[in-house]
Amino acid sequence: GLPAAAYVGWESALRADFFHVSGVDLEGATNTEVQDVERVIGISGPDVNIFTVDPEYGRRRVEQLPWVKRASVNRVLPDRVRVSVVERVAAGVVMRDGLWLIESDGSVFATLEEAPAVDLPIISIPRAVRGSDQTEDEKRRIREALRIAGLYQKLGLDTWTRLAEVEIDTVTGYALVTEE
Repeated sequence: GLPAAAYVGWESALRADFFHVSGVDLEGATNTEVQDVERVIGISGPDVNIFTVDPEYGRRRVEQLPWVKRASVNRVLPDRVRVSVVERVAAGVVMRDGLWLIESDGSVFATLEEAPAVDLPIISIPRAVRGSDQTEDEKRRIREALRIAGLYQKLGLDTWTRLAEVEIDTVTGYALVTEE
């Protein structure tokens, strides 16, 4: 009888309005939207039960969003889901088949369309790739280009003429392009 009572109790909890998710509390996000988090976790309407939200699955899915570097997902009984994120920080823009945001380690992570207005150095590199296909050599070249752009600014050269782009050429090296 005890297993049957436990089953009936579980089924009752899954159907109870008391445990329907009323919302998601998103912490640490400035570029990630609550609606995107709800979508990837699977909270698609008012009748989603808190016990059907899988925190580990949710964490993996939220970490696939472009701006999210790390995430944690927790149920907060009776009816909330708490998502904490650490977002990526854009250090520059890499130009290839479009404009892509890059982190300081040279990793490409999102299209420029997925970002608010940014004033970051533009790095152009031939045949740049995104994600796991990105080579360590490419990341190293991007990091060096970001270092050069930072040095240009640190020396105050941008007060004379603003740096528009750092071009990376596999044969000739790095070239600075100013707005003028």
